[in-house]
Amino acid sequence: MADVTSQLMAQVKTVPLFRRGVIRLSNRYFIQLPMELNELWKYWYENGAVLNIVIEVVEYRKTNNEKPTQSNSNP
Repeated sequence: MADVTSQLMAQVKTVPLFRRGVIRLSNRYFIQLPMELNELWKYWYENGAVLNIVIEVVEYRKTNNEKPTQSNSNP
C-alpha cells in the first residue's frame, strides 16, 4: 500500500491550493499550505523535490492606504 501511495505522490505535478492568505511572522511572510496534503508535502520534502510556485492574486480586501485593523475581543 505504501508503495502505491509513493507512486501516486511521485506523479503529482500540479496541486490547486485554492484561496490562501499571507501570514506575517516578524519580518517574514508565509503562505499556509493545506494540512490535508501533509503526506504530499512530506514526500516532496524527503525526496528533495524542486518546485516552481506560481501565485495568482484574486482580489485585495483593502486598499493600500488602509492600515490593518486589529480585533479586540475584550468587551
